[in-house]
Amino acid sequence: MNKKYHCCIPIALFFILGFCYSYYTPLWTPPDEERHFTYGEYIAQKHTLPSYTSAPEGNSVHMAYHPPLYYMIGSLFFHEDQRLLKEEISVNDGPGYRLLTLPKKETEFPYAGKARTAYLLRLLSLMLGGITIFLIYSIALMLFPGDQLFASVTAIFVATIPQFLHVSASISNENLSTTLSAAYLLLLLYYLRDPARLRWQVGSGILLGLCLLSKTSALFYLPVTTLFILWLCLRDKRNPILPLFFILGTAIVVSGWWFLRNWLMFNDPTFVKTYDTLNSFHLRGVPLSLGYVTTVIEKTFTTFFGFFGALEFSLPDFHFAIYGVIILLSIVGLCLLWAKKALSSLQVNMLGLFLLVILVGTGMYAYINIKYTGFYLGRYLYMVIAPLAVILIMGFRSLLPLRWRNPSLVVLSLVLIILNLNVLFRILKPAYAEPRLALVVDQPMFCCFKPAINDTTTTSQTFVSPSNMLCAIRAMFSCESKRAHGDIVFVLKETGEQGKIICQMHYPVKNIQGIDRCFFIFPPILDSRGKEYQVSFSAPSVSPGAGVSLWYDAKDRYPAGRMFVNGGPTDGDLYFQAYCFTGEHPETDWEGKREIIIDQMYVSVRELQLYAEMSKEFREKTIIHKKLRRIEKALDNRNSLVNQ
Repeated sequence: MNKKYHCCIPIALFFILGFCYSYYTPLWTPPDEERHFTYGEYIAQKHTLPSYTSAPEGNSVHMAYHPPLYYMIGSLFFHEDQRLLKEEISVNDGPGYRLLTLPKKETEFPYAGKARTAYLLRLLSLMLGGITIFLIYSIALMLFPGDQLFASVTAIFVATIPQFLHVSASISNENLSTTLSAAYLLLLLYYLRDPARLRWQVGSGILLGLCLLSKTSALFYLPVTTLFILWLCLRDKRNPILPLFFILGTAIVVSGWWFLRNWLMFNDPTFVKTYDTLNSFHLRGVPLSLGYVTTVIEKTFTTFFGFFGALEFSLPDFHFAIYGVIILLSIVGLCLLWAKKALSSLQVNMLGLFLLVILVGTGMYAYINIKYTGFYLGRYLYMVIAPLAVILIMGFRSLLPLRWRNPSLVVLSLVLIILNLNVLFRILKPAYAEPRLALVVDQPMFCCFKPAINDTTTTSQTFVSPSNMLCAIRAMFSCESKRAHGDIVFVLKETGEQGKIICQMHYPVKNIQGIDRCFFIFPPILDSRGKEYQVSFSAPSVSPGAGVSLWYDAKDRYPAGRMFVNGGPTDGDLYFQAYCFTGEHPETDWEGKREIIIDQMYVSVRELQLYAEMSKEFREKTIIHKKLRRIEKALDNRNSLVNQ
């Protein structure tokens, strides 16, 4: 292939994988996708930017604190209709990772209504991702001119990161900010190579302004730009005022209106104060600890490479191990390259710029995680993914002997592609497939919870399976005031003196974070129809006064079974559901391919966010409203019992 077409390989690979990720990822499963959609929908319908207040109920568009460029572009893809996504979307209260859904007639190909608009916006995001891959190729080629293989492998490294593809195939302003960040870095390299040209200064200013209009965290480019210009002018003994004036001045002209508007209308130019008020529960209220820092590093690593949806399932451990080995080898290679002093002065300067961008960008990320908790999401570092990728592949390249360099880079590319295909077809596609499960027993009522299960308390429930292929039980837990170590032990067995134990699973008590529902999933029982089973929950490794409790209803809601505490019958029934597999062979975890426990909140954060943004009249018609009212009544009942 002609060398000038080498860039087509990573770009084509990205689009092939990206379209597959988009196809196999249902709408509204990537993080905050429905909320990004709502922002663009508002602009398309109202022809203005949304306002923002510190009261959740006052915001029809929660994402309004984000700069508007991505959403202004996205609004062009909306049809002329006044329907609201949040009033058409439904909540799936059953098994599977598809929490939010549209009517089936819209989501089947050819798409219609909101689904069609959503897929057009996903296409926009993919186009931006493709541009990012091209820009990364161009940046790598500037560092090593003529080395198309190095540039291609650098671009392939990014194009095959599963999380990058997951985000690129979704509706998110992350994609525009990543593209503009890579473009801005490329223009800074052109300026570094030829600082006398005014067009590089003005062009850099325009792109910097667009970066600031794409995401607030792009503000870190202001100190990067200032330090970079001061360093260059000090090196060349030039006055830094003019280049700073052209770059920063142009950026202010392009983006200043957004910050001025926020200052005049809300007295909050960057919406930081408003965001802190609205999300006060995210503000870190405890001192920094080594354990917290370790958690941030671990979560950042896993979410950078692959932790999908609302942090619901991730890459296998061996994938993370391979990425870790690549990073370690790259660090060794960089050290050897530095010791050899084999780089030209221009390459050293470029490397210095890369390190400056990474240092300040990760510094901004660290500050966010010091101020807030729960913000250790690797995708927030995608604004510096271009210099990160270039430096990593440069280090890997430098580690190799010259005659093995090109074959090894080709092998690395093939390994990355194979890993990604494994994720696509063996992890992501099965996880998002519609579970072939039927609800056969449903006891959805609860008023209070039983005493905490521990080494002295076991709670059980009997039921009759009306169908064959029983494969899952769902129960609801609540954490006590005292947190405990140890495991919940789930046991499913046939009733009777000789009752055979069908399944036994352990689940860490510490994983129960609030009012959670756990699916206990096991291989389908072929002949379960008409048989009576008993599910029991215990925690033999948890001492009295600790543990978690099971929710139940004091009335006899399920006549075909009984609830037991420590083997003795008691009034009421546990909150529980039983599911049967409806296919021929289970193909996913949800269908009982293996024993697994999947934990989901009774009312998820995404449900609460959607609920807060609905009109009062409409929210009362939703299943979210019913669940919240049910929880309120149960908690009131518990409090009244405690006070008696």
